[in-house]
Amino acid sequence: MVSFREAAGLAEGVNYAADIERVWEVATEAEVVENAKGSVNIVVHSTESVNLFGPVATGTKTTQVETQNSLVRKVHYFFTRSNPLVFRYVAGRKIRDIGKRLDEIVLQMNAFKFVVKLVERPIQINRREEAFSFATTPTIIGRDADKEKLVRLLLSPAGDPNGDASYRNEGLEQLQNRARNVLCEDKFVLFLDDVRNEGSIEWKKLEDLLLMQARGSKIVVTTRRKKVALIARTSTVKPYELRGLSDDECLHILVKWAFKEGDEHEDIYGRKLIYAWIALGYVQCSDPNEELEDIAEGYILELVRSIFLIPVRRETYKMHDLVRDLAQYVVSNECLTIKGVIPEAISDTIRHVSFGSNTYCAFPRPLMEAKKLRTIFYPVKIGATFGSSIEPEIASFRCLRVLEGRDFDDNISLPENIGKLKLLRYISRADNLPKSLCKLLSLQYLDLSESRVDKLPVDFWKLINLRFLCLSTTSTCLPKKGISRLTSLRTLFIYSCYNLTSLGEGIEHLSSLRELAIMRCYKLVSLPAGVGHLTSLEVLEIHSCESLNFSDDDDFKGLTSLNTLSLKDLRGLVSLPKGLQDAADTLTHLDILECSNFTSPSESVLPNLLSLQSLTIGECHKVESLPEGMQCLTKLLNLTIYSYNLNTRSYREGGEDWLKIAHIPRIQIVDNDYSEHSSPDTINHCSGCHFHDSFSIRLAVPALL
Repeated sequence: MVSFREAAGLAEGVNYAADIERVWEVATEAEVVENAKGSVNIVVHSTESVNLFGPVATGTKTTQVETQNSLVRKVHYFFTRSNPLVFRYVAGRKIRDIGKRLDEIVLQMNAFKFVVKLVERPIQINRREEAFSFATTPTIIGRDADKEKLVRLLLSPAGDPNGDASYRNEGLEQLQNRARNVLCEDKFVLFLDDVRNEGSIEWKKLEDLLLMQARGSKIVVTTRRKKVALIARTSTVKPYELRGLSDDECLHILVKWAFKEGDEHEDIYGRKLIYAWIALGYVQCSDPNEELEDIAEGYILELVRSIFLIPVRRETYKMHDLVRDLAQYVVSNECLTIKGVIPEAISDTIRHVSFGSNTYCAFPRPLMEAKKLRTIFYPVKIGATFGSSIEPEIASFRCLRVLEGRDFDDNISLPENIGKLKLLRYISRADNLPKSLCKLLSLQYLDLSESRVDKLPVDFWKLINLRFLCLSTTSTCLPKKGISRLTSLRTLFIYSCYNLTSLGEGIEHLSSLRELAIMRCYKLVSLPAGVGHLTSLEVLEIHSCESLNFSDDDDFKGLTSLNTLSLKDLRGLVSLPKGLQDAADTLTHLDILECSNFTSPSESVLPNLLSLQSLTIGECHKVESLPEGMQCLTKLLNLTIYSYNLNTRSYREGGEDWLKIAHIPRIQIVDNDYSEHSSPDTINHCSGCHFHDSFSIRLAVPALL
């Protein structure tokens, strides 16, 4: 990789790391002084340095791809406009300018006498609000079973001759005489709610007072502290612990309070959000063994835990109005949404632009002057001349990272000169593939799901940094050179390729591939042998490939990292291929759906998948029974089956085949009358897999992390 020394053309090099570090270290103090005096305002703009160093790295990639260790190519490349000497001279001059700016900032810091220091955030302890017991029955969610158990416990005969007691309280000594007079004659039920006193001596005093009263009386103590419950327990009554609500019950509460009835909230799709974050540089990785996608998923989980994002279905989230307003406020100086009226001027600080639901016939002229835009969301509705209006100016958006389409009917028509956007990393909803696209060596995400291009460009293999590719083509076979060299791919979706009969050769070279989805390829006959070499593959989804045939032994062989397998609408699937046993140590989720000729999970395969946690067999109506050996699946937690011909009676408790599945905590079986027979702890589980839809990413979300 070309170093910054080489880029600057200076033997001694240029090192600004120390200055940059000092600037960021005093940023906190600058903020404190500004808040206190309202007179200091130092802003460090790092965008220019990022926009410079990006092309440095891109220039290096271009050299590597174009020369390919060939002397002839190196000589030819030297005499092109991309001459590395010219590039180093220009980059070196820009680096010197940044250096001068950093020197000025450091001088300002010294003038204001800023010093480097650690600032600790004060810890504020908030006392918990007092609880109260009144609530109308319809507002209580998920406690019906607990209520019945507690009622039975209170009505059960007293096992202790002195009466059942599970209690604790504080400050009752002053009321002992009055309480003794009130409670000495009749049976009573005493509720001590939300008790917090953990003093065993105080409890002993209360016990001496209350246990002298009428036999058969009840004392109920509620507490949030386990220690209190252990002190208050008796020899015959153990504490009853309320468990947390189920995920569905929690979601019901969140949706009820977060969204008003009738409100429309735009979906946020996790996968696209992850790659947009990566493209914009929000995801940083210091450990070479970590994947950027995994780190970004951790960000999403943190937002969910903080209730900034609310999950509504698989990989799909919503955002509460208040959280959205907060996020937009935080980044209001960087984000602009154009709603109908085109602004006459665009602020220099704007980096991300989106459009409202109006129809736009041309790209707004004022945006042409926003040279530092990093994100453009195309409008939902565009006129026929929208694409041509932006083409002459597209090269001016040299800082652009994300180009996002919004609708299935209005995909992005990429301009022929898009190859000039060297920093572009994310393209979604494109309906064409200009030749210059192959010059985007920084491109990481490319969604061609609705494009149905005739064929891939000859130089498509040069997109060596692609991590996600969704491809739709009218070709009958994928070119070997076009796919096999994309060794950075983590996710490959082959979607709606109606004429595709073969995936071609070379897929075995995709050594980093973690997810492969093949959907609606109706003429695909077989899986290439190279699939078995994808040892990093974790998720495999094959849907609606009606001509696909499966080998009894070879298919899925070698997939030693596979954890999720979804097979749907596959006429050629009769039983599970034996090769699937290679994933016995890793496979946790298996879905077999709408496979009309599937007859059995196979006794020689399914019982050997010892890591399996979830199994769904849906609308496979030739399945009449489950194989012997199901008892071996000791990790299986969820079983869902719906089939016309399955003898459900034998799988009920006490039935002939009950012992095969008795160890599974959550069972749901639907027979030919569509009546459900479930375990007491049943859940509705029919996971399946779905293809991602078009969406609009809310770029304000990372500001909340």
